[in-house]
Amino acid sequence: MKSWAVSKGPSLDPAVKRMAIQVDDHGMAHNGYEGESVTIWDRGRYEQGGHAVFVLHGGRALQRTGSDAKKPQWLLIKRKDHEARAGSDITAERPESVSGRHLEISRGSM
Repeated sequence: MKSWAVSKGPSLDPAVKRMAIQVDDHGMAHNGYEGESVTIWDRGRYEQGGHAVFVLHGGRALQRTGSDAKKPQWLLIKRKDHEARAGSDITAERPESVSGRHLEISRGSM
């Protein structure tokens, strides 16, 4: 299972781009795990969408921006579709993960 860490969470605003750090692949047994610092924002299929771009079938795309010796750097971008909303803060409007767990997000450190 491919995974990325997105410290500020996703956005429904196509103008907002979030830094996403690719983390180690996880086995499917971890597909439902959530904890203090792990939240599942989205699940689904993805496909190669061009050079260094993954299209997520939830209306988002991950675009590779560069890499260092340790981890590639990516941007999580909301695609312009029927669910896109300018100015939206989805983590405040819908503070639950895909499993329904409510989140307490510290805005000051992000």
